[in-house]
Amino acid sequence: MGQLRPIELLERGVIWARRGRILLALLPDTIGDRQAQMLRNQLNWPADDLELVRVKNSAGPGNVLMVEVESESVHEVFTSFGARDVPSGKVVGGVIDQVREYLASSAPVGEYLADQLMIPLALAGGGSNRAIKATLHARTNAEIIARFLPVRLNFVEPTDGSVQICIGS
Repeated sequence: MGQLRPIELLERGVIWARRGRILLALLPDTIGDRQAQMLRNQLNWPADDLELVRVKNSAGPGNVLMVEVESESVHEVFTSFGARDVPSGKVVGGVIDQVREYLASSAPVGEYLADQLMIPLALAGGGSNRAIKATLHARTNAEIIARFLPVRLNFVEPTDGSVQICIGS
């Protein structure tokens, strides 16, 4: 395995593809159909960008919704899991909100990917990324990393509402 190197992930670039995948296990197709309709209507995506997958040999019922936005710089994935007594509209609603927020920003990194990138960048000794926002989890993660590794993590807030997470010695 090669050495980790710092990266700068500051611009998203052109969006190349977007996909939605709804996985159903031991549940009626109507649940997936409703979720696909909501994605189509609220994100204005064509039916070709959505796929309904029937999971076979499942140990129990379940539903997962995954939406991917692939661009020049990054491949963002938004996920929601169905749960007992949670309406299917609520399952898809959270993902729609996340995707809308991501697409409304020019930042390449979503709020959850931002904190996941911190450890590899810290191990590489530096780098930065621009995220749509820094959650409390990301800020806590930065504090913990700084206690274990000889790096500094800074959050810089440009005027566009995003946050740039800079990691260096």
